[in-house]
Amino acid sequence: MAQAGKLGYVDALRGLAILAVVLVHCGQYGSNAYPSAISTILAKGQMGVQLFYVMSALTLFLSYERRLTKELHPDRNFFIRRFFRIAPMYYLGILYYLWQNGRGPNFWTGFGPGITDANIAANFTFLHGFNPYWFNSLVPGGWSIAVEMCFYLLIPFLFRWVRDGRAAFRAFLVVVLLRLVMHVAMLKLQPIDNTWLWREFLYYYLPSQLPVFMLGILLHYVLRGRPEDHGMRPLDLFAFAGLLILHLATGREVLIPPHVLFGIAFVLLAWILANKPFRLVVNPVVRHIGMVSFSLYLVHFAVLHWMDRLGLADPIAPTGTGASLANFAVRYGLVVAVGTAISTVLYHTVEVPMQRVGQRLIDRWEKDRKRS
Repeated sequence: MAQAGKLGYVDALRGLAILAVVLVHCGQYGSNAYPSAISTILAKGQMGVQLFYVMSALTLFLSYERRLTKELHPDRNFFIRRFFRIAPMYYLGILYYLWQNGRGPNFWTGFGPGITDANIAANFTFLHGFNPYWFNSLVPGGWSIAVEMCFYLLIPFLFRWVRDGRAAFRAFLVVVLLRLVMHVAMLKLQPIDNTWLWREFLYYYLPSQLPVFMLGILLHYVLRGRPEDHGMRPLDLFAFAGLLILHLATGREVLIPPHVLFGIAFVLLAWILANKPFRLVVNPVVRHIGMVSFSLYLVHFAVLHWMDRLGLADPIAPTGTGASLANFAVRYGLVVAVGTAISTVLYHTVEVPMQRVGQRLIDRWEKDRKRS
């Protein structure tokens, strides 16, 4: 596999992902008199989450494969590492956003009941992704954390089931079709009165995002470069070509939704950067932003909130399209700069120390097991 400075392209792509996510949220504050083309581009910044998912699946398979034969309890150790990687910062996010926003009704609760004790408990246990009123109503962007944690539960099974590129491509096709069937069935089911919220939930929940993770697994095997990873079965390629043609002919996004198409593009981008790390993307600044991207994902919502509260969302008097674009540029630069500074501190004071705690637990239990 081609590598760029010990997988430097991975951090760089995470940096691009969080920069895209910040892009869309910055566009939702202040004056919004943007040309339609600019508005469309800003809205697509949400696809940065799918880039995160592709890179997550890639690195999870890489690390799991590396440790599988070296540890006595690789599955248990995997879950310990993932918990200490995600939970400490997310728990801080829960406490902070409860303080900032309170427990009243909001946009994502459908302006119904506020943040209940059950909602809070579900966020602490990462089960909030199963409830349309909870999945994004406490921590902004918390839906993606719930999906990520649920995907972790599948990794040991997927690693044993998907062992090469051919199997990964077939698994991708299976979950694309599974997502389609579930989407149609769940649309008809709709157990809540709020149709809009239910449709949003069906985009955000795990079955909808699973094809993107499978693309990351496919990328892992494509980069590994063995013959069985590149020689796809003609029947599988025929099925995908047929589905893609049907999608284009009917214009029905439900067949292959945009976030899955973006996932395919992200796989191509990652493959290119793995083999040729263009400095425009793979450079120290973008890599650093990628390194602290998890904290920045949680922090940038707070930075935007306080900029708005302090009247800094529009530092230039909004008098038209030009001023809106100028305000956006300043707002975006400030959020990235301030958010990255805060996230760097959190990375070194929370993320890294807590990951070391998890590793110490693993080392202790591995030694105890060897002695026995």
